Amino acid sequence: MKKPQISDAERQVMEILWQDHPLPSVEIVRRLASRGWSENTIKTLVSRLVKKGFVAFVEEGYRYYYSPLINQAECLREDKEKFLERWSSEAGFSLLAQFVAQTDLTPQQIEELKRILEDKSHEPS
Repeated sequence: MKKPQISDAERQVMEILWQDHPLPSVEIVRRLASRGWSENTIKTLVSRLVKKGFVAFVEEGYRYYYSPLINQAECLREDKEKFLERWSSEAGFSLLAQFVAQTDLTPQQIEELKRILEDKSHEPS
């Protein structure tokens, strides 16, 4: 079964909840209002995160308080795995090579890349 993914917009909701929780929906809306999203959009994002199992809520009176069920480190680890899976192809290598060629790198960054490649060249195939 395919694992649910967090969209970029949903991630912004998660960032708020990772910083501070539990939070009522009104506070999540307030903190994300500067992004130009409507209240309905934000509540839809929160609802999707609940359905996907990334956020839980408790009801207290007329308010719902939301908390993350996945921590930020775990989410970053999954992002890394997804990134590596996507870019491990030949097309991904070409893109990486193009990125390195067109990016202004500091001497320290260049030395680090050299070290990584040197280490890689000594790994068993």
